Amino acid sequence: MAGDWIKVESVTPDKPEVHQIASMLGLDPDAVVGKLIRLWIWADQQTITGNADRVTLSLLDRIANARGFGEAMQFAGWLTIIDTGLVFPNFDRHNGKTAKIRALTKKRVDSFRNAPSVTVALPEKRREEINTPLPPKGGESGRFQEFWNAYPKGTNRQQALREWERLSLDDAEVASILRILACQVANDPQWQREGGRYIPNAAKWLQDRQWEKTTASNGKTAAQIAADSKRKASNGR
Repeated sequence: MAGDWIKVESVTPDKPEVHQIASMLGLDPDAVVGKLIRLWIWADQQTITGNADRVTLSLLDRIANARGFGEAMQFAGWLTIIDTGLVFPNFDRHNGKTAKIRALTKKRVDSFRNAPSVTVALPEKRREEINTPLPPKGGESGRFQEFWNAYPKGTNRQQALREWERLSLDDAEVASILRILACQVANDPQWQREGGRYIPNAAKWLQDRQWEKTTASNGKTAAQIAADSKRKASNGR
């Protein structure tokens, strides 16, 4: 199975912004492209929308292994500094699931258009089977996707899905886990170090039941929050 990927335009090496960054830093344009791809991969793994909260230019310099690289990207218009951190402009055009979906859809449409025109009559029963939508797989539906979108490190999705299905969580437990996760993302200093380098994969987090070892802002664990929700629901019947 192919791994995660990002979309890079074939004209990128010849773009004026690349040569502008190369000129500012005294680097070869091809080296600049390699460092840009390295940073875009990091952004694709560590952010959802291209907003890198609490990330500094010096961190980008370390990732690119080039002093002043983040500032040069900003000067070229490929990076924006805001109060809460950094933003990669037009992130969804080239990174993340939306860009990948668009690219794959275009490829399928082009293949369909270029294919020879062949009309084949299908049996009526077969037509019904094709037009009947399949029910979503349990682990892939709703709640796992909600967890996956909230988790800050998007690697090893299938392994995380297997762990999620193994846990067989109810709605109250899922809600409490999401609450604990949001608290940990916002407040765990270990997760903030070096651009999230020390964040475990989602599968490992689930396997170790980390939500039972982390507390929310009210000082309660996920299990306690879930128990409270169930108790309130029971009393309300």
